[in-house]
Amino acid sequence: TSWRSSARLTKATGCAQDQTKFFENFGVAYRTEFFNSIGWNRPAGRFDVLFMLLSRRRRSRSQPIYLMDYFLEVYGSLPRAGPGSDELTRRAFEMIPSLPESPRILDVGCGPGMQTVELLRSCGSTVVALDFLPEMIDRVNAAAGSAGVSERLEAVVQDMRQMTFPESSFDVIWSEGAIYNLGFEAGLREFRRLVKPGGYVAVSEAVWLKPNPPSAVVEFWRDYPEIDTVDVKLEVTKQVGYEVLGHFVFPASAWVDQYYEPMEKRIAEKENDWNGIPEAEAVLSEARNEISMFRHNSDYFSYAFFVMRSGLHVG
Repeated sequence: TSWRSSARLTKATGCAQDQTKFFENFGVAYRTEFFNSIGWNRPAGRFDVLFMLLSRRRRSRSQPIYLMDYFLEVYGSLPRAGPGSDELTRRAFEMIPSLPESPRILDVGCGPGMQTVELLRSCGSTVVALDFLPEMIDRVNAAAGSAGVSERLEAVVQDMRQMTFPESSFDVIWSEGAIYNLGFEAGLREFRRLVKPGGYVAVSEAVWLKPNPPSAVVEFWRDYPEIDTVDVKLEVTKQVGYEVLGHFVFPASAWVDQYYEPMEKRIAEKENDWNGIPEAEAVLSEARNEISMFRHNSDYFSYAFFVMRSGLHVG
């Protein structure tokens, strides 16, 4: 999936990055069976995170799809796949000093595509929108069509951990909240391979805002060990070989307006219908917990945008 809130991905699924070995041991054959059963023939990648929710909580291996259905009913219908706004997308884009007349942009983990459409509006670019879920690609295509910019959109169903583009394919690589799935440093290295020398990368990433968060917040983020301060993230970008052009922290409104408020409405719509269904109630419970964690502790964590230029030599 392309949901790009690291907090939601880690806590709603209960999946840690170090559980890769567990998932591999769980059984590639059954994973393949699952994807075939719902009409998908793509290899598992970022979707492993969602699938872990199924493997850990479903009551029967004969019912692998039900919990994921409930999950998509809540998260798959939101305006955005995670914190953000069109204003923040534009603000980050404006940090890029110059581009070719018709730049080629890769949007990694595009989700429903709000930022994809904003990128298409911002310049005469071609945007390649990549996501693992066909449902998200359908939404991107629909959004671009409604905005009148679909002629410059290339939407691709692909796993971000197995991207097949040649090296130095893009003038800009964009990823709002999705680099989490690769890991911040590993993702920046992969993006540097795909962006042209001297090209630009813009990502949003989870960050600590101040030290000594409450134990509940630490536990909430336990499954994403790369969350760190803005200063540490800036140092990582430089070590990987980027020149940092600018950065900024998301305001609380970026989490609430098009993400948590619509999520709360979706919860209210579903809670009566799903009453007494353990799998469905588990999804709603995790969603409520995430919202509550942010509302009570938003001074400790957020997302930050980082805009950077790649060095002249791929490394």
